[in-house]
Amino acid sequence: KDTARKNVIEALREVDFGNKTVAVRINASDTTFQHKDIADLIAQSGERLDMFVLPMVGNASDIYAVDMLTTQAERAVGRKKRIGFGIIVETALGLANVHEIAAASKRNESLHFGAGDYVTSIRSRAMKIG
Repeated sequence: KDTARKNVIEALREVDFGNKTVAVRINASDTTFQHKDIADLIAQSGERLDMFVLPMVGNASDIYAVDMLTTQAERAVGRKKRIGFGIIVETALGLANVHEIAAASKRNESLHFGAGDYVTSIRSRAMKIG
């Protein structure tokens, strides 16, 4: 995880993404890595990062926590551009709470459904499509 985070930070500092929106998927709230993802990416990547993609969101509390950490990190470095959130709902819990998740933060910019993990969360058999 540390090597991947360092590689992302390096890319954000060195790659010319032009006017594209740059989003980085961070680790989920139930891991020990998410806080370090948020703090390090904001502190070390400059202003180029536009959005965090938040996986495995189950309820509004997941969003509140990331919003608070993101706000603190942005303030600590004097960041001018606010980071947005792309939310991935991938569990039955997340789907049941999708309305509260969608309204949980003014940073929310997109909402996505992760079918693969959802199928696992409801203990269903995955179907091959395509």
